[in-house]
This record gives sequence, structure tokens and C-alpha cells, in this order.
Amino acid sequence: MRLQTIVIIFLLTMPIAYANVVINEVLFNAQGIEWGKEWIELYNPTKEDIDIGQWSLWKKGQTKIIKFPLGTKIKSQSYLLIGDDNTLPPNLYPDFIGNVSLLSNLEDGIVLKDALNQSIDAAGWGTISDPELYEGIRISSAPDGMSVERIALADCQVTDTDNNSNDFINQTPTPMNSSNICGPDDDNDVVGNHNDLCPDTKPEEEVDDDGCSNVQFCKKQNRCGRSCDQADWKANEPFKIWPGDCITVIVHRGGIPEPYCAGLTCAD
Repeated sequence: MRLQTIVIIFLLTMPIAYANVVINEVLFNAQGIEWGKEWIELYNPTKEDIDIGQWSLWKKGQTKIIKFPLGTKIKSQSYLLIGDDNTLPPNLYPDFIGNVSLLSNLEDGIVLKDALNQSIDAAGWGTISDPELYEGIRISSAPDGMSVERIALADCQVTDTDNNSNDFINQTPTPMNSSNICGPDDDNDVVGNHNDLCPDTKPEEEVDDDGCSNVQFCKKQNRCGRSCDQADWKANEPFKIWPGDCITVIVHRGGIPEPYCAGLTCAD
């Protein structure tokens, strides 16, 4: 009886354990002028969607990066991208804008906290001394233009030994937002088969969030061929399809008109 009581007390006092969301990749040392180029990527490696409403991200000096609104979810084996402007990186828009700017290249870290202010995950680098901002041994740092990213494992899992120096490596940045889902990627365009509307893209072609190149994107728009409104184009317009906007979207994706694609739609 005494043993059972001890076991029950032990279980009730254990901290809540999450098979959970991780800080998956961070670009804190962007190439050149860093303002507006830094970002944080979260990843849900589990088989279930996870509600992160009211969770928050923090950096050095107890500075809040973002508090996620109620109802925010990360889908199973999918991502969430937090940037410090809404056109970062090109053609892949952050899901949220936060106070990501000015992450220190020499000593800083990020901690993800749940709605009860419990630490869920942390990633720290350089000489950061706040133990809340890293796990185990800190990441050394990252060369100019390189990110730090968790080591990927089979079956869409990632390394999570609670030791940052073991779990992260320097990598060419590969930001993913909520439109990306981990899984097979037969055409190697960084958009998994589950979410790829154009599974036959050539490896060298730039693609959108649906895995489609400019020409493929244009071909799959049924509304193109009607009269198009080119007057409503805006330089900061997100990559979305608005009524009568097929030429506008194509122009925005590449930054300049795409003649072949325009010809397939409604312009000469």
C-alpha cells in the first residue's frame, strides 16, 4: 500500500512530457544585411495535429518573439515558419510575423513555451549563459548565410536528445511553412508528394508552395483565359489567386512578366 502511494505521488508530481513540437531550424546569421532575413521554423514530428494556441517563443533578455493566437495548430509532420517580414524567404511566406530580428550571432537562444509557461524545447548557440535558452551543450554558431537545423531521421523524425550540440548541424537554409508536409518527394522539389500538385517538376525548376513551376502553375488555373485585370497588381501581394488575377500572380511570382505563361492565359 505504501509503495502504491509513493508511485501515485511520483506520477502526479512528474512534469508533463510532450512527444512534441520542436524548434527545427533557425536562421540567425543571414547573408549580408540581416534585418528582415532571419526566421525560426517549428516542426511537429508526431502523427497527430498539435494545438499551440497561447504558446510562445522567447529569446535572450526574456524578450518575447511571438505568442501564438488561440486555435493555432501545427499539422502532423508539418511545419510553422515565423519570420520578421511577410516576404521572407522569396515565394515562401511565413505563417506568422514575430520579433525575430536581431538574434545575436555570437550568443543567443530560443525557448518554446506552452500555455502554462512550461519549456517545451530550446535551442541556444555561442556563449549564451541563460540555461533556459539551450539544452545540454550549446551549438557553436553558424557561418554567414548558414542555418542551424536538427538532424533528420527516417520516417520524418528528427534527432532530439536534449543536447543541442548533438541535435543540430549547420546547413544551407531550407525554410518550410505550414504548406509543407514531410514525406516522399519523388521529383525532389522540396514539396512532398502528399502536397504536390505538380509531381513531375524538373529538379532545376523553381516551384511554388504547390510544387508547380511557373508554366505548370499557369496551366492548372482554369480561370485563366478570361479577361484579366492587370491593374490590381501590388508588389507586396501574397502568392494567392484572386478573381481575374491570373496575370498578376504570374508577374509577382517571378518579379517580372513571364511571357510564355502570360501567353497561356490572357495576355498577348
